[in-house]
Amino acid sequence: IKLEQYSQMGDYLVEDLGYTRGKDFFEFAYDWRQDIRLTAKQLSQFIDALPVKPIKLVAHSLGTLVSRYYVERLGGKDKVDKLILMGGPHLGTPAAVSSLLFGPDVLPFGLMGETLRKVISTFYTSYQILPVYACGMDQFGQPYNFMKDDSWLAPEQKALWQAARDFKRELGLSTSVPTTCIFGYGQKTVDRIKLHRDPQEKIKQSVYESRTNGDGSVPENSAILEGADFHPVHQLHGILFVDNDVKMRLRLELIGKPFM
Repeated sequence: IKLEQYSQMGDYLVEDLGYTRGKDFFEFAYDWRQDIRLTAKQLSQFIDALPVKPIKLVAHSLGTLVSRYYVERLGGKDKVDKLILMGGPHLGTPAAVSSLLFGPDVLPFGLMGETLRKVISTFYTSYQILPVYACGMDQFGQPYNFMKDDSWLAPEQKALWQAARDFKRELGLSTSVPTTCIFGYGQKTVDRIKLHRDPQEKIKQSVYESRTNGDGSVPENSAILEGADFHPVHQLHGILFVDNDVKMRLRLELIGKPFM
């Protein structure tokens, strides 16, 4: 399956902003299933081989975490003078809990839900985007943090969950280079998970509540880093990077000129 997705933004940078692929514009592809820390190391090697530095690093979704880990933990702060992060799940996304419990909602009528759940439960990144805050609420009104208690996971999942905790601790919640966070708002987004827990505190049932407070995937509060500039846009997560308002911001951030 091939999706023409990020190439649209790349074409905009080339055709409208005057960049040249392989000269002053470089695209980094990676395996989104693997540990973000491994991907960040590969990004570091990729950037070390570039003919120009410092660079402006533009990232979307999971790529924002890859970029931040590179900057904060692998020496990228000395080679990057600007981060532009679009739809970053910096505090995690409650939808990730749903995917691990029931499978991702990608096929109609829940088709292959259990099969998909088993597959994604083997991916490091499924745990690395879990919320760091208490997005759950049990039947007694008590908050529940899925990253502080692993009792809701099967035994074979707990090592990946612990690796995600280590990753989040290493990454932190700040940025050490000038950063702009672009995020979507006004879209129906999973925001809270209502839980029913048995006397042994095991989760027996869960209901997902949505509000219009995000981009359909990432809640607004998760997509903003403390100390960063931010730019809200009324748009869905998967097409933030081709939104006209976002293109305007990219033009200003990258070349410092408005549309002519």
